[in-house]
Amino acid sequence: MTSGKVESKNKLTQSMVEKTTLAKIEEDIKPVSSITPYLLLLALSLHGFFEGVALGVQGNVQGALKLVFAILAHKWAEAFTLVIILLLILLLFT
Repeated sequence: MTSGKVESKNKLTQSMVEKTTLAKIEEDIKPVSSITPYLLLLALSLHGFFEGVALGVQGNVQGALKLVFAILAHKWAEAFTLVIILLLILLLFT
């Protein structure tokens, strides 16, 4: 085989692997429906509401500060998760 044919065959094989891998990833991450991110948004909104209620009923400043730091420590993860799911829906359902 000439180097041109080998190179062409390698590109074709690599292209087939990439397509198969992308199809598998899309299949694995596809949510049940396009409503999934909105349900997550609702759940996170309720979660945030109850965090606010818990913060509001704190009896002392020390307890409130602990709760504020706890809230700040995990809000980034919630926001990141919501953005990723919204982007997946945008990419997979459009």
